[in-house]
Amino acid sequence: MGKNIKWLTLLLTVQIGLVVFFMNRNNPTAVFKQTENLLSLDFDKLDRIVVSSEGQEIEIAKSNGTWVLPGKFRFPVSPSKISTFFDQLKSLKRSLPVGNTSIAAKQLLVSESKFERKVEFYSNEKKLQTLFVGDSPSFRKIYARLEGEDHTFSVSF
Repeated sequence: MGKNIKWLTLLLTVQIGLVVFFMNRNNPTAVFKQTENLLSLDFDKLDRIVVSSEGQEIEIAKSNGTWVLPGKFRFPVSPSKISTFFDQLKSLKRSLPVGNTSIAAKQLLVSESKFERKVEFYSNEKKLQTLFVGDSPSFRKIYARLEGEDHTFSVSF
């Protein structure tokens, strides 16, 4: 009887050790954690944003520290709206790519020739980045792709 207790104690110790080992290691099949920002911009240095959609274009420019609509008689843009817009853009995180070819970009409406929205960011008349915003895969999500990249992401918006 004493010999069985020693073996069972050893078996229990091995099982506990295996549980601790598997609970503490990184699981490659775990849910992907979105940590990297989609846009790598310094929003404080931006001085112009151009949003295009199906032949329509709206420009937002910074003039004397305030954002205005140059094409609309320099009408001022609400600071709270610009702040909310920038906060939403800053919160966009890279996810696992949902597409990585030019055909996928066209299907998801994020290619240079076929897009829902194109957002261009400028600083000192130099284009910093272009974001293509496409179709919506589900509620409060959009497809997004940066110009010059092949990967298309599904991001929360």
